[in-house]
Amino acid sequence: MLGHFRELTAQHLDLAPSGFLAVDLFFLLSGFVIAHAYDEKFRKGMSFREFAEARIVRLYPLYFAGIGIAMASVGVTIAMHGLSSYSRLDLLASLAFSLLFLPTPPSLSVGPDLLFPLNGPAWSLFYELVANAVFAALALRLARRSLAAIFGVGLLALALLAWQGFSLGGGAHWDGTIAAPARIAFSFFLGVYLRRYATGSAGMAISTCRSCLRFAPD
Repeated sequence: MLGHFRELTAQHLDLAPSGFLAVDLFFLLSGFVIAHAYDEKFRKGMSFREFAEARIVRLYPLYFAGIGIAMASVGVTIAMHGLSSYSRLDLLASLAFSLLFLPTPPSLSVGPDLLFPLNGPAWSLFYELVANAVFAALALRLARRSLAAIFGVGLLALALLAWQGFSLGGGAHWDGTIAAPARIAFSFFLGVYLRRYATGSAGMAISTCRSCLRFAPD
């Protein structure tokens, strides 16, 4: 929350310069919880469709409420400044893509720089669903080495991005979304790994947190 406060201040005060790591922690915890909740169900025959339905039912209501709040804000803006504040086509397209839980193409967006112009933070839920889909499709085949390879590649990609000077907090904006796949690959599948193979291993968890913090700006 402190990180988002920056956008509301004229001086763009950055009260939480490493606040983006909270999203990575969310991804890691999500991977841990998803593995804990669904591994046994997949072993008992849960289908991809059943899993997808369960996740949509879990995530969509609150997400839909966020869209409703955004549209109410748009309505207030239109009431105060007229419909010319927005392109009608862009507004309808942004709403349609948002309802489908998909990023809005910049050429059809009321906020061309954002993946989800009506609800900026929804980018993390989108990548969460992508990771969930990969997990469900490969659940019984994601053994120790496979998981290590996935989060290892994600970590390597993050290191290369940091070395090249890219922001590791990217994801919400189109110009920074290159970091998002690496973030979700590293954090989510590390969470799955920890649940399956390192439960109770405090030392490894601490080392993981430290490796994340090395990427944080001074």
